[in-house]
Amino acid sequence: CAGSTDGPTALDIVKNASIECGFTYHIQQTSFGSYLDKIGSDEAAGLIGWLYLVNYISPSIGAADYILNPGDSVLWYYGEFEWKPTRLTLSATEIASGNTSNATVEYLSGTAWSPLAGATVYFGANDQTTDGSGVVAITAPDGFYKVFSEKTGFFRSNGVLLKVGNPA
Repeated sequence: CAGSTDGPTALDIVKNASIECGFTYHIQQTSFGSYLDKIGSDEAAGLIGWLYLVNYISPSIGAADYILNPGDSVLWYYGEFEWKPTRLTLSATEIASGNTSNATVEYLSGTAWSPLAGATVYFGANDQTTDGSGVVAITAPDGFYKVFSEKTGFFRSNGVLLKVGNPA
């Protein structure tokens, strides 16, 4: 589910999004407090589970206790605690037929964004791998494409819509 919803806490974002997007979730009560252990069919197991970031920073308290401030951005992801956040940007979100848009993939290293080489960028049924600068040139037939990236040890980037030419 992509989009925005409001809530007083980071955990309320999941609860409210489940209504808007139609997914299920499960919260387990532990001695440490509420723990989101499942969204849809993705259930916590071993070192992999549901984690959250606020403004790309991992808070030191549970999501049920993290009170959000106006303008905060919450990102929930399924992965390991050590995985790093990524982001994808396009040089253009609308291009003419036969033209190219550059996708740049970066990861958060401490407090700075750095290029992510070797990430797979997906668009439609196509994929390409970023170069040493974290960039890949996308040329595709006319259509609408959701562009996103993945790489092991990092969690999937945001998705960006790309319009090529005059789609039917």
